[in-house]
Formats: sequence, structure tokens, C-alpha cells
Amino acid sequence: MKTLVELFSNDPYDDLLPATAFTPDTVVYICAERTPDIERQNSIRRYLSRLNPCVNADFFIADVKGHKALFDAVERVFSQYPDCAIDFTGGTVPAAVAAERYCALHSAKAFYLDYHKREFVNIHGMEAEVASAKLPAMSIPLLFSLAGACILGSGHSTEALSDAAQLRRVRSVIRVYLAHTSEWGQLTSYLHAALGKYGNEDSPLYLSAPVSIAGSHGSRIRANADILRKLEAAGAIEGLRIRDGRVRFSFVDHFMRRCLSVTGMWLELLIYIAALDSKLFDDVRMSVEFDWDGIVHGDRRDTRNEIDVLLIRGLTPIFVSCKSGSPEAKDLYEIRYLAERFGGKHACAAIATAQSVSLEERSLLRRAGNMEVAVIESDDLLDGNVARLLAGLAD
Repeated sequence: MKTLVELFSNDPYDDLLPATAFTPDTVVYICAERTPDIERQNSIRRYLSRLNPCVNADFFIADVKGHKALFDAVERVFSQYPDCAIDFTGGTVPAAVAAERYCALHSAKAFYLDYHKREFVNIHGMEAEVASAKLPAMSIPLLFSLAGACILGSGHSTEALSDAAQLRRVRSVIRVYLAHTSEWGQLTSYLHAALGKYGNEDSPLYLSAPVSIAGSHGSRIRANADILRKLEAAGAIEGLRIRDGRVRFSFVDHFMRRCLSVTGMWLELLIYIAALDSKLFDDVRMSVEFDWDGIVHGDRRDTRNEIDVLLIRGLTPIFVSCKSGSPEAKDLYEIRYLAERFGGKHACAAIATAQSVSLEERSLLRRAGNMEVAVIESDDLLDGNVARLLAGLAD
């Protein structure tokens, strides 16, 4: 196929996956009701040029005042590009109706993408092309590239988990974490504050601090001796001594030092490792930092975000936000928006919390249900159902 006609829908999958599979010389977007701004047009051109440096992308802004105007617009596109085929995967209803009418009258080549079967389906005249077309293996970098964004890196590197001994140690700490989810936040706060005030740059893994230290707003934070002893048994710290009003120990390595002093990191690790272990996902990443428009300026023009855990199952991305406390309504709106903005209409969104959602927060669960944001609670974590629940969202 030399020319592909797309009914623009402002959905990264609808607008770009067919071009990824067929790699045409020209892609024409018929824009009715939904018109891409210059930034989106440029990001689409950048993506297409990576597939084919000589590709031409044309955006045809159609008059949407009536069906005849839309039909005339479709007719002009086919007149200008007589060798084209049209994709009915996306687009607005008026544009699809006009294009369908034209194809019926003129027996134009047409097809669509069946998301659930992950294959293209011939409508007319595309039997050979559809049979040979192959969808790309979906990955998290490709996901952001389709959306015009780019991955910057990871807020919390998981490279250390490639070491088998470290992974076993992390699994042991996760068991401690699950037994103490309600107390874990205080432990993290204590370690973070103690390292900030009593940490030694010459011996960064060693900590000697009072059992009780000053917190924010005049509060006091106490070291949890029970959890610290379990962490020592798990191999995360060593040489633990608690006496004379002081706590002394050494972190086993810098990875454990960072993990134990960063709020919320163990919930991310739990979900990340559960997803990997399940083998239910095609790509799994944790703490994905990305730039919205794919152009890194290095100043205030950059818009950046971080997704705590991001999964791909088939063609479906699953965006997971991890909260050490109970989520709020704004958290639901944020993860839902990011999922749709960068994953398209088929993306799934989830909020994971280490707490049980109380009876007083049932209204939040109703809101989450209405927004199609899955809520994973502490009971789900304890039951070991996390990966299965997340995979179920994409099925």
C-alpha cells in the first residue's frame, strides 16, 4: 500500500498502529471534530519518519457542518490519492459514516484492526495486505513513542534485582512489609529522618541514631524494634544493636539503604515483582519517568511525570499508581488521565494502596468504579492476587 487514510481519533493506537504495520509512503489523516494541534501533528510526523524517513503525513481538516460536506471531503482525499486504503479502526462517527458510504459506492479498499484478536480484518480489497501485515510487539518504549512522549529513565532502578541474592533478599523484606503495612510508613519516616540528621558521609551504610527523633511539627518518631529485627533476619540490615536509647546497624548495601528510606517503594517493588513472576505480561517496568512531548529541553518547558508501575498485556497498557496511604479522588483523576493520554482508550488504570479502604471511603470506591479505575487493597496484597487482578483488567 502506498497511501493509508486514517480517520483521526487522537488515540495513539488508532492513529499510528496501522501505519506501523503497513509502513506506507503517505499517511493522510481526515480530521473531523477532532483536530490535532501542531504539537500532535509534529509528534505523529516524528514517529512516522522513524518508520520511513521519506514518509509524507497530510492532515486534511474536514468541514463537519453536514454529512454531504464530510462525504465530499472523503471523496477529495480519494481523488488525490487513488491508490489509497482506508482504516476504519478509529475516527469520529460522522467521519466513519461518510467514509463507509464512499467505500460502499466506489468499492474502495478498506480494513480495520480487531484489538481483541490483535489482527487486521479485511473489509474490501485488502486480503493480501491484511494477511501479511504484522503488528509490532508492544512494549513500554513503543507505547510512549506512539503517544509522542519519551522515557527519561527510572526513578527507582531495578537493575540490582538482576542479582539472584539481592532478589531473594527483596522477597524476604516484602514478607516483612506485608506483615507490617500499617507501621511501615512510620519506619520509613524514621529511617529517612535519621539518615538525614545522623547519617555519616564517610560511612553511608552505617547508622547510629536515637531511638526517638524529632519529626515534623514537633512530633516524635520512634524506631520500630520489631520490624528492625525482622529486617536483620531478612538480610536487609546487619549488626543491629538497640540499647542505651540508641539504634545502631548497617544497611547491607546502598540499594537496601535507598529502598528502606523511600516512602512507598516497597509497594511498587511488590507489584513489580509479582507481575514479573506471573509471566502474564509482555512488558513490566517500575518507576517510569517520561517527558510528555518527547522533546527534552532541560528547562521549565518540559512536562514530566512518573508512573509507579506500568504493564503491557497484549496490546493493552495498565497504568498503576501506588499509594502508601488511602488514595484520594485526585489520585483517581490523575492516573485515569495519564492512562488515556498516553495509552489511549483501551488503556487500563489502577490504584494500589497498602491500606484497607474503610467503610467511610466506600464513596471513593464508587467513584473509582465509575471512572473505571481498579482499586487494589491490602487484602489483595496479602492474598497474592495482585498480578491476576491486574491482568484481568486487560482481558
